[in-house]
Amino acid sequence: MAPDARLLILDRVVPEQIQPGPMTQSHAMLDLTMMLWTAGGRERTAQEFEAMIKRAGLRLVRIISMSIPDSLLELTPA
Repeated sequence: MAPDARLLILDRVVPEQIQPGPMTQSHAMLDLTMMLWTAGGRERTAQEFEAMIKRAGLRLVRIISMSIPDSLLELTPA
């Protein structure tokens, strides 16, 4: 990546603490689906995304919430 490049990732960012409600059920069902249908796939919290991104030599600039369950993660080279 060029030093001024941006990488955008569209994905669900699950909350650190689970609260009762329909969105929580949606997060839990998607997480279970990921575990069952993929080899080690799962949903991640913001902290888990940041740790994974750091290991890849990138930096998490921000997480942009959207009107859909997914968020947009903006990354740059570290």
